Amino acid sequence: MTKKRNPAGFTLMELLAAVAIVGVLVAVTIGGASKLLSKGSEAKCTGNLRQLGIITQIYHADNSGALPMTGSAPFNNPPWYQPLVPYADAQMKAGSQLAIAGAGIRLFQCPAYRPPPVRDVTYAPNVLHANLRFGQVVKPSSKIWLITSTDSYSVNGSGLQRINFVHNGRANVLFFDGHTEFIKRDALQAMASFALNPLSP
Repeated sequence: MTKKRNPAGFTLMELLAAVAIVGVLVAVTIGGASKLLSKGSEAKCTGNLRQLGIITQIYHADNSGALPMTGSAPFNNPPWYQPLVPYADAQMKAGSQLAIAGAGIRLFQCPAYRPPPVRDVTYAPNVLHANLRFGQVVKPSSKIWLITSTDSYSVNGSGLQRINFVHNGRANVLFFDGHTEFIKRDALQAMASFALNPLSP
């Protein structure tokens, strides 16, 4: 009488191969998820900047072409974003020149910025736009208005201080005409003296 054999189990080599395949699949999945999150963050940041560009246009239309001041609060002028806050479903916190409250606060925050320190605003304006009107900006499609930053104070081309290259080594930039671009440090350094000077021909 022939004995029935039980089905053979997995060998050690087969188990190791299965574990290796699972590991590869997990790595691919995590890598893909990370890229999706990064792309999502870039899209959200771009949306924020474009909306801030629209708000800026509404503001200067309401104020005879004036641009928000580049402030150095609490020392001189209020911060650049203070006059834009009412257009963004938000308000300044009571008793503060710097802090924002309300749902619209997210519009002023790059989603890729990671504290500490905690910042209400992580976009900064071009310092050289101070006291200008929109109509004075030469070649607005080539001149920078806002950029991802480590804080809300104004930036200039001197060493690109405080500019945050947080999107895969790139800064997200809003130009005066309302379009956005992701720009690497070297490229931004090369164009800074022109792009950060609103009056440069």
